[in-house]
Amino acid sequence: MQQIIFWIGVFAAAAVLFCVPVSYTVAQQAPMNMNPPGNEGKPNSVGLLSLKAVQEELRLSPEEIKELETFYSQLKPTVPHSEVVAKLTDILGMARLTRLKELSRQGAGAEIFLNDEEAASAIQLTAAQRKAIVAIVERSYQSRHELLRKRLESASPEDRAKTLSSPEFYTEYRKIQVASKEEALSTLTESQRDTYRKLEGIEFNFSGNW
Repeated sequence: MQQIIFWIGVFAAAAVLFCVPVSYTVAQQAPMNMNPPGNEGKPNSVGLLSLKAVQEELRLSPEEIKELETFYSQLKPTVPHSEVVAKLTDILGMARLTRLKELSRQGAGAEIFLNDEEAASAIQLTAAQRKAIVAIVERSYQSRHELLRKRLESASPEDRAKTLSSPEFYTEYRKIQVASKEEALSTLTESQRDTYRKLEGIEFNFSGNW
């Protein structure tokens, strides 16, 4: 179940931990969360907590893992952002919640610069930079949705979950996402990039943990 839930977009956005995303065209065209059928609307950062490597990084106890799994399974798309953050804070505490934010930033695409108000404020995006990043995000979303569409169209209904949880699909999907973030970073000054990298914290190796 872990692979099916997280391969396609556990890092598509970390909006659940940050402020409500700013309004831009692509956000209205497609949901920020790209979980597969049956998991629509689940916050990706909550899903991130179900990865064993992340659980170990945050030193979650068996009891905490069980509480998070229960919370995740019962979570509805309509639950306010503030309630999700409050629950995560209650379970994790501020120190581990901060680390979870760092991990979410590390795995996110260019959209993180629009969703994460704390990061945007720290690096002080100019109007021109924000406009450029919006365009990058829109292109990235279009490419990812096209990839998703093609994969779903080419698979039979019974094989869709398997197709979307395949390493090949994840590699293609992440390649688009990573490229968008690198492009967004290229619009920043060296000082802004340094500031953002500090907000990502100590580098975490996600490779092989899916």
